[in-house]
Amino acid sequence: MEKEYKGSNRRKVPRIIKPIPVRYMLPLDFSGGTWETSAYDIGSGGLRIKRKNPVKEGTIAALEINLPTEVGGVDKVKTIAQVVWCHKVGKEKDYYVGLKFVFHDDLAQQKINRYVEEELERLKKEINSGG
Repeated sequence: MEKEYKGSNRRKVPRIIKPIPVRYMLPLDFSGGTWETSAYDIGSGGLRIKRKNPVKEGTIAALEINLPTEVGGVDKVKTIAQVVWCHKVGKEKDYYVGLKFVFHDDLAQQKINRYVEEELERLKKEINSGG
């Protein structure tokens, strides 16, 4: 039987909680403009951003994610994602938006997966070394 995910964390894969610069476009047809924000967490299946206005579930977005590299550079990954939820942030006027990746580019998926795996490995080593 497949595990059912309920509550505040229904994800099947781990997320890296680290701000990562993201440029996004809603909707995909360029009519809505582009914005810059940070991903508040990212995993192999999607990410969460913060924005000033709500967005409808199912909306398709183009993303450019600036994944940090080990040598201090940035690997720009362009991909497509779909809004799966949008919630107001407490009493603020901002909204958190959950996006799931809809990969049309295997290389983008591989880069995101590799980043998440490497970051998880780095965090494990940091925890195990006590620092």
